[in-house]
Amino acid sequence: MLPPKCFFLALVVVLAGCATRRVPLITQPVAAGVVQFFIPPTAWSVSPGGVDAVKIDATYRTLKGNAAFCNISFFGEKSIPAMPSSLKLIADGKDYPLGGVSIVYVDAANKELRITANLAGEEFIQAASAGSIALGFVCGDATYKAEASKAFYSLADRFSQEVVYYGK
Repeated sequence: MLPPKCFFLALVVVLAGCATRRVPLITQPVAAGVVQFFIPPTAWSVSPGGVDAVKIDATYRTLKGNAAFCNISFFGEKSIPAMPSSLKLIADGKDYPLGGVSIVYVDAANKELRITANLAGEEFIQAASAGSIALGFVCGDATYKAEASKAFYSLADRFSQEVVYYGK
């Protein structure tokens, strides 16, 4: 058994290692000639207030004509956010409207609304390759903009570098 001081030091080292661990881009084959990329959830900063946080993850499969699926969680400051009436990715100033929007679930305890939406695969690749990425959305009478985090940029950069090897 470790002495108390050594145990505490070991715990700090383990926790520090977990805190600095990079979130991986998950790539896996799903069928003959088809590879799936999963960009894990990352937090995006939102302005103005009212929506406390936005977390986005995305799934893309290397199948001609396939759509990319963007799953978005909206967290309210005081209540569950309203269902967005409009969603778009904004990449280097170009708008990429998201379609097929539907509710995945609502979690009242965490004030979370989880939705899914899609974007044409080629447009997703273009947006992920951009130097600046944001999510524009309208909830009720308010218009919001969520800016991508450094973690998302890192994952999107790796995705953009790897997807070209699979012929998109």
